[in-house]
Amino acid sequence: MIRFTFWQTLLCWGIAACWLGPQSVDARESGESGQATRRKVHVQVTRVVKYRFRDQLMIQSRVTARYRSDISAQVGGPLMNVFVREGDRVEKDKTLLFTIDAQRYELALEAAQRGVELAERSVKEREIALKNAQLQFEQAQRDFKRAQALLEGKAMPRQQFEHSEMAFKLAEVGVKHAQSLVSLAQAQLAQSRAQLKLAAKNLRDCRVTAPFSGVVSKRFLDPGANVGPGQPVVQLLSDSELEFEGYVPQESYSKVQAGKTRLLLPKLGEKGVELRIDFRDPVVDQGLRNFRVKAGIPAELVKQLSLAPGMEFQSILVFSERETVGIPRQAVVRRGTDDVVFTISQNRAKQIKVKTGLYDDRMVEVLTPALSEGALVVTVGQSFLEDGTEVVVDHADKGDVRP
Repeated sequence: MIRFTFWQTLLCWGIAACWLGPQSVDARESGESGQATRRKVHVQVTRVVKYRFRDQLMIQSRVTARYRSDISAQVGGPLMNVFVREGDRVEKDKTLLFTIDAQRYELALEAAQRGVELAERSVKEREIALKNAQLQFEQAQRDFKRAQALLEGKAMPRQQFEHSEMAFKLAEVGVKHAQSLVSLAQAQLAQSRAQLKLAAKNLRDCRVTAPFSGVVSKRFLDPGANVGPGQPVVQLLSDSELEFEGYVPQESYSKVQAGKTRLLLPKLGEKGVELRIDFRDPVVDQGLRNFRVKAGIPAELVKQLSLAPGMEFQSILVFSERETVGIPRQAVVRRGTDDVVFTISQNRAKQIKVKTGLYDDRMVEVLTPALSEGALVVTVGQSFLEDGTEVVVDHADKGDVRP
C-alpha cells in the first residue's frame, strides 16, 4: 500500500512537470517579448512653429441704441394729444410728439407781458422823478453858494443862511433817494422780463417735438391723462446710431483701453466684424464685480446687417496679440506638478519641462527657450512615454500650423 502511494505520487509529479514545463517557457518568452514591445512606443510628432497668440476674452455683447430717452412733460396739465405710436419714426425738431393743455400758460404769458409793461412805466416815472430831484438839487446848490457869499459879507442873517444850507442838503438827499427808486424800478423790470421769458418757455413746452431722430419704442400715456413735470409720455431710441454693449469681469479692467482694445464678432456677417472699444465704465459694479464696455457700430454696417437693439452675439475682446513659439495643446502633458513635452533624439523620447503662456483651442505658447522653431514634439503617444523611452515615429507633420 505504501509503495503504491509512492509510485502514484511520483507519477503525478511527472505528469505535472510535463504539462507545466512548456507553459513556463512560453510565459517567460512571452514576458520577454512584451518587455521588448513596451520598450518601443509608437508616436506621432509635429514641428514647433511661430504662431500668433491673442490675449482675449469671450463675452456676450448686446446691440443697444446709443441714444435712448424717456421724453417727459416739462409742464403739468391735461395731456391733449399724443401724435405717435410705438414703432413710428420721428425726425429731430420736426415730429410733434404730444401737447399739453396750454390755456393757463397762455394766460400766464399775458399776465407776464402786462407786468413788463407796468415795470417799464415805473422805470420811466422814476427816471422823471430823478430828473426833477437833480434840478432841485442844482437850484438849492446855487442858492446855498449865494447865501455863503452874503453871510461872509454880513448881508444875510445867520438864520436865513441855515435855511438855505438845509434846503441844499435835503435836495442832495432827494437825488440819492430818486436814484435808488430808479434802480429798484429797473430791477423790477428785469424780474418782470425774466418772468415773461419763463411764461413764454412754459407755453412752448406745451408742444413737445422729437429731440433726435429715431423710432418710438414705448408710449406710456394716452390723451386725457393728467401729467406732471418730469413724467414720461413716450420713449425714443436712435435705431441708426447703435453700439455693442457687454460686461467684463473686474480682473480685466486694466487690460481694456478705449480706442485700442478690439471687439471681434466672428459670426456676424460673412467674414465677421471687427470694432474698437470706445467706452469703458469709469467704475466697477460692486455687486456684480464687472464693468461695462461699448463699441459704436458704423451706420452703414447697421443697414448692411439689419441690426436692431436687443440682438445678442458671442464676441471676443482682444487685449493684445503677439507672434511667438507655439505647439499643439495636446503635446503638453502633466508629470507631477510640472508641464512637460517630449522631443525625439536618436529614436528615444526626451522629456523637457516647459512653461506655457497664452493659448487658444488649438495651440499653446511655449516660454521655455529649450524649444525653438522647427523642433519636433510628440503629439500622439506622449502619455505612455518616460524620459529615454525608445520610440517608433509613425508620422511627422512637417507642415505649417499657422491659423
